[in-house]
Amino acid sequence: MAKKKESIVSDPGLVVSGRVEIIDVVLLACEAKRHPVINLDKKNEISLSHIAQAQVNKRNKSLHVIIENSLVASHEEQETEDPYLVIKATFLASYRVNSFDGLTEEGYQRFASLNGVFNTWPFWREFVHSTTARLGLPGLTIPVYRIVKRPEISEASRKVAKTKKVKKAKSSKKQIPV
Repeated sequence: MAKKKESIVSDPGLVVSGRVEIIDVVLLACEAKRHPVINLDKKNEISLSHIAQAQVNKRNKSLHVIIENSLVASHEEQETEDPYLVIKATFLASYRVNSFDGLTEEGYQRFASLNGVFNTWPFWREFVHSTTARLGLPGLTIPVYRIVKRPEISEASRKVAKTKKVKKAKSSKKQIPV
């Protein structure tokens, strides 16, 4: 039992999460494009991705996490077809840091990849739902953000978006399972 507690405490992202308080979440940028004619009766493939980046400002005792989210939808039968729907939004989550003692760059990036994404995910879900409605499509509800296993943070994973591909049923009003 002591080993489990020791490994949890030694997780650099959890060390950061114990020292911060969220201040605000704001939308920095957004983009939405749809094809003029969409056949919603075809089977669809929807891809969700995000990239999180931490920025530390010790002078202001703050940590800023920038999360770039993307949703791309296309018909699954046609590999070469351009996507019929693209929605992107970049959010900034700002945190106050109580103390920087012992915090590391790895910890900031782990925190960004887990807590930063988790804290901004409800804003992303609402953005996708309301944007699809504004684009004249049935409101699309993306899944809740679930942390299922400890992600490994490496230089390569910081630069590459995490992508989930899901196949959507014929009815576009149903939730997309992940």
